[in-house]
Amino acid sequence: MTIKVRTKFTFAIFVISLITFLVYLSFLIYEISTSTLKFPEVYFTSKPRNNLIFGYNNIVMLSFIFVELLYVIVTTFLIYRGFSKTQSSIVLGFLIFILAIYMDTFRIFIPFFHISNSFSKIQLLIGNITLFARILALLSLLMTAILHFDEQTINVNRYCIALIFLSILLATVIPLNTTKILPTFLVAHSYSKTINIISTTLSFLSFVSVLVSNYKNESKQLTSIGFFMVCIGFLLLFYSYSLFFLTITFIFTGFGSAIFLHELHKEYMLK
Repeated sequence: MTIKVRTKFTFAIFVISLITFLVYLSFLIYEISTSTLKFPEVYFTSKPRNNLIFGYNNIVMLSFIFVELLYVIVTTFLIYRGFSKTQSSIVLGFLIFILAIYMDTFRIFIPFFHISNSFSKIQLLIGNITLFARILALLSLLMTAILHFDEQTINVNRYCIALIFLSILLATVIPLNTTKILPTFLVAHSYSKTINIISTTLSFLSFVSVLVSNYKNESKQLTSIGFFMVCIGFLLLFYSYSLFFLTITFIFTGFGSAIFLHELHKEYMLK
C-alpha cells in the first residue's frame, strides 16, 4: 500500500468515525427525549458490586462506548497528521487495530435498537461484527509487533487481507449465544475462556516481539512501553464494565497509543 492510499484510508476512517459519533449522539438524544432508551437485561458471570466506582452502571457503559469512538477519532487524526509522508507498514498494522476498535462500538446498537433476546438477524449480525472486531484487533496487534521486528513493505497488503479473512472465518465459526447479553453489551459467545487465554498469550508475545526488536536495533524502549499499555488496554476493553476499570482501560489505551505513535514517528525521522 502506497503512502497516498494509506493516508486516504486513514482520513476515511477519521471521517467515518466522526460521522458515526454524530449518528450515535443523535440516537441517544432522540431516545432520551422520547423516553424510549431501554437497556438490555445483562448476564453476569459473578455478582457485581453495588457502588458506582466498582459496580455496574449501564449509563457508564454506554458513555464509554462514546469515549471508545472518540479514541478512534483522535488516533486516526494523529496518524493522518504525523505519518502522511512516512512509509511505514507498522502504522498500517496499527491502523487495522484502530479500525477493529471502531467496529467494536457497534455494540451500542444493542440498547439503541432494543434487540436483546430478540433472536433477530440484526442481533446476530451485531454479535458477529463485534466478535470479528475483537479477533481482528488481537491479530492486528500481533501483526504490528511482527512488522516492528521485521518491517516488510511488500507483503504487508497480503498480511492485512489474510488478517481480515481469518477474522471473518473465526467470527462466523464461533457460535453465539443470543440469549445472553454481557454487561459490555456484547453478545455472548462460545469458547470465551479459550479466547481469553489466547488473547492474553498473543498480546504478551506481541509485546515481547517489540521489546526484542528495540533491543536488537539499540532503540529506546518507549515504543515498547506504549505498545504494552495498548495491549493492556485492549485486554481490559472487552471485559471492563465498571467506572474504575473502564477509566483504566482508556488511560492505558489512549496514553499508550500516543507514546507508541510519537516515538515511532521519531524513529522514522531519525532514519
